[in-house]
Amino acid sequence: MIDASDQHILKNYIVDHGLASSPEKLEIEYLGGGVSNIVARIRSDQGVFVLKQALAKLKVKVEWLSDVERALVEKKVLQFLPQVIPGKTPRLIFDDPDNFLFIMESAPEGSLNWKQLLMQGDCDSEVAIQVGGFISEVHDKTKFNAEIALMFEERKYFHQLRIAPFFAYLVSSYPNLEKQINEHIEETWARRECLVLGDYSPKNILVYQDKIIPIDFEVAHYGDPSFDLGFLWTHLVLKGVHFSDIRFIDLIQDTWKGYRTKAMDLAIIEERGIRQLGFLLLARMDGKSPVEYYNSEEKKEIIRRLGQNIIINRPSQIAEVSDLVLQEIQK
Repeated sequence: MIDASDQHILKNYIVDHGLASSPEKLEIEYLGGGVSNIVARIRSDQGVFVLKQALAKLKVKVEWLSDVERALVEKKVLQFLPQVIPGKTPRLIFDDPDNFLFIMESAPEGSLNWKQLLMQGDCDSEVAIQVGGFISEVHDKTKFNAEIALMFEERKYFHQLRIAPFFAYLVSSYPNLEKQINEHIEETWARRECLVLGDYSPKNILVYQDKIIPIDFEVAHYGDPSFDLGFLWTHLVLKGVHFSDIRFIDLIQDTWKGYRTKAMDLAIIEERGIRQLGFLLLARMDGKSPVEYYNSEEKKEIIRRLGQNIIINRPSQIAEVSDLVLQEIQK
């Protein structure tokens, strides 16, 4: 497998595959923001592209391994999503399954990362409504479809990148919650209802001229739609507590306002999404991928309290969760 992190090797590779006329005609910029891939923006005389190559060992403190074949899943999603939701996601340009990499079109110049916008205090409710609306479309247009279920039946990477490091790993830190954790894993694994993106978070959403561009689909699978919502809400709660800013909690309400599936029970998805949120909050404190911007032990304890409160007391509506978070912020 070629080493895409070596710029000299990568330049020759790009030229050999016709995406630049010569090494002198291209510029490579390695992008951060993730732990599971090498990501590079390529500017050449043939256009602007983004290359991704899956890493077998993720860039975290503890050992976290995942099969590099997951790159094939993301490629499949990039080919599939434009068929059901045209014009929202990047187009696949080039695919090299032997080297577990692919190249897709780059987002337009001037696109901004939603996580970065949020961290700067830009809490645009219209963007949040779109974010909820997009994942609702994904779930709605793939629901209970045997053909799509077969296309995305592989869930090994969801287990390697989410179930094991986010949920199962928690048992060692929260032995008092072992029963609830195991039951939650079983229930999440048992649900096969629609295409689930599995990594739908602010860092994987770009904003361009008030429109969103979702990216990063290597954990996609046919499964439990509530995971996408819980995963998204976790990031908004984390930012709300981190900044002690209720606007982030309002954004949770906005994403739910945008999420309006027509064929699945909204009350069940809401309750299940909140359940996911509880476990995921604990995972971002004490799982294999702790959130990188939390340095305050006081704030970490707030998140741990919220997570356990949600798990034990089982609120069923977003409004209840908002009240819980507000109480913590305003203490």
